Amino acid sequence: MALLAPALLLAHAFGYAFGKLVGPLHAARSPLSIGEVDRTPLLASYLGYLRSAWPSLGPLPGSTAGESLAGAVGVAALNSLGLLAVAMGLSILFGIGLGLAAVRTEPPRIAPWLTGTTTLGLAIPSFFFGVMGVSLVIMLLIYAPGQLLLLPLEGYGWDRHLVLPVIALMLRPTAQIAQVTAGMMVTELGRQYVVTARSIGLDERRIARRHVLRNALPSVVGTIAASLRLTAGELIIVETLFYWPGLGRLIALTLIPSNASLTAESALFLSPPVLAAALACFAVLFLSSNAVAGLLVRALDPRVR
Repeated sequence: MALLAPALLLAHAFGYAFGKLVGPLHAARSPLSIGEVDRTPLLASYLGYLRSAWPSLGPLPGSTAGESLAGAVGVAALNSLGLLAVAMGLSILFGIGLGLAAVRTEPPRIAPWLTGTTTLGLAIPSFFFGVMGVSLVIMLLIYAPGQLLLLPLEGYGWDRHLVLPVIALMLRPTAQIAQVTAGMMVTELGRQYVVTARSIGLDERRIARRHVLRNALPSVVGTIAASLRLTAGELIIVETLFYWPGLGRLIALTLIPSNASLTAESALFLSPPVLAAALACFAVLFLSSNAVAGLLVRALDPRVR
């Protein structure tokens, strides 16, 4: 936790520096570039921005309502955290459930169906499922004119709008958690303490629940933390694909240029303050997940303590 503040400042400074240095290079190549390029040295520009923009982070570029950048990033962060929480919660539930269902005790082994299922889940990128999901919905759920889609293809809402982006985000972490859960359970079932527990007449379910699963949980927690970081990175693609107004789509708007050569870039494109704020939020998420996972592993595993 002591590294949180320096890492946060470093991520913020890196985002600002990227926008500041790359922006003029892109503007020099774009025929639609307007306005003068800021020639202020990077360090002076960054320090000046920190002094003038704190704590609102300045106005949101392109906003006509005077919205602050801090407010816009805060709303986007909450939208992304909500989407991520639903996806990871379901991934943990289904991943652990599938892993436990695939464990065979006599002898300890993993059911063959889990290997094929998890391999498929790990091999399918979230953006591929997103595109396929959109195509499937278009083919199956568009009826006669005037009827509504059962699953919306884009937009924001804590209802049916969640279904497609959540499924796209949860495929990989579910497969990873299931794979590690089953593997650790099989490994623990071969330990000497399981043989001893069976020899004194303990019930198999009690052995699995109170001893084997508890010893397997630290590795599962570490896998959940790693899956959370990968899933957070996939927010950029999934939120852009489904037009979910979160941090991932905000970063995409600042990094992805316009598709049409005759269309002016968004006011957010390569904006140093926006990039800095978005990367700082991701840094907080990554570092917090690592810290929480470390504390949980320490609480679950006496060997770590």
